[in-house]
Amino acid sequence: MRLVNKTQLAWSLFLCLMIPHVVPSAYESAGRGSYSFGLPFEFITIYQLEPVSGWFFTNFFSGNDGMFVSIGGLVLNVLIINGVVRLIARMTFAGRDKKYRRTPSVT
Repeated sequence: MRLVNKTQLAWSLFLCLMIPHVVPSAYESAGRGSYSFGLPFEFITIYQLEPVSGWFFTNFFSGNDGMFVSIGGLVLNVLIINGVVRLIARMTFAGRDKKYRRTPSVT
């Protein structure tokens, strides 16, 4: 039995990297202004002097003041989303496996 399904892990990593592009962030003005991206844990923080936009690409290419990438937050996000993907896969394919399972015929 394999502990890690590479396909499910690839889907989890893909979802973690796509969430910052789809979900906008709010401007946090405590100290230096920043936008934080990532769900459920933030793993990308872009620092701005003035609020520009909540979207990742706009902040990334609009002359930001700095950027911080938290590898630990990314790893935690991948693990959590991988658990959700495994649960969904198990629930989806459990019914299909029972449907095609043969029972011995009684004669």
